[in-house]
Amino acid sequence: MKTKEKKRTALLAVIIGALAISAVVLFFYSPWSPVNLTSTTPADRSSFTIDAYIDGEDVSWVPISLWTPTASATFEDVEDIYTMTNFQETTASVPGSSISIDLSSYEYVWVQMDPDAETPFAEDWQLLYPNGENGAYNLYAKDPTTDVNFNVADESMNEVTVADHQTDGNYTLLYDCPHYTTTAAQMHYGTNWETTATEFAALTTAQKQWFYDEKNYAGQFGLFDPNDFVYKTTLMHPVLASMTNAFAFKITFNDTISVVDGAATQVNFTLTDNAPFEAVISGAYMYLIAYSPINFLSGINQIGFEISYAANITMSDIDSGNVPIEQSGNALGTFAKLSDIAA
Repeated sequence: MKTKEKKRTALLAVIIGALAISAVVLFFYSPWSPVNLTSTTPADRSSFTIDAYIDGEDVSWVPISLWTPTASATFEDVEDIYTMTNFQETTASVPGSSISIDLSSYEYVWVQMDPDAETPFAEDWQLLYPNGENGAYNLYAKDPTTDVNFNVADESMNEVTVADHQTDGNYTLLYDCPHYTTTAAQMHYGTNWETTATEFAALTTAQKQWFYDEKNYAGQFGLFDPNDFVYKTTLMHPVLASMTNAFAFKITFNDTISVVDGAATQVNFTLTDNAPFEAVISGAYMYLIAYSPINFLSGINQIGFEISYAANITMSDIDSGNVPIEQSGNALGTFAKLSDIAA
């Protein structure tokens, strides 16, 4: 049973001095990477364990579906692996720990995490490579934070109002997750969790803070769904090609922006080298798209950037949210907003 006590982090609106305690803790990860095999000992069945991505709790009760190749499937081209008409749902929404299956006749198998949205974890597809053998597979379940609150500070750490913003300079975007969630279903206790509802009720107020604080178990992640994937060369960061949905900040300008020198709506924008985000321009919007998983275990995260404006362009808004990566050039889907600046 978890009984950790956590001090509640101050709201993002209090940004003076935040840089001194801010950190970005990010891990490079590609959804196309092979799933971990916990055992390579020859076996006649394959088994599955599932760990929560952020805190590592064993959540092998999370339901998964297995999609195996159809009898007529061929895999002559790379894109054939991501063509779901080549696969059929062999095991439908079953707790990972209860699955024991012979995968030795398959070269590829798709695992669909939480296909019916029964848990706080996101639907996410992970590719297995049985290559004619069985094994013990260890999967990761990704729990997205319910929100990402943020603010922007200038070089003197003064809060910036973005409406009609046109001041050139260096800025810091500070962002964090909720530290006292009001979403009961988000908290990691109750049926199936390490801590039962009865055990949670017996905890002190201080001990319950661990469960209220989303940083302890949730983050923001790139997700993959082969049904939404089109195998094309992307013009963006190569890791973004391994995602079909990602966390992003959406910056809105008053007009379609340009990167052409001397253009009336030109914007020069440079991210700091340590920011695992890619800046993607789409009409009057610029998206800062995260290409690595984000956690908030070390406190408030930050992105440094420098911006300068042409005379006819201003910044009008910034939102946090998630955006579909449509893989065709810089094409993006409909942005799903989480939070507005300073909200």
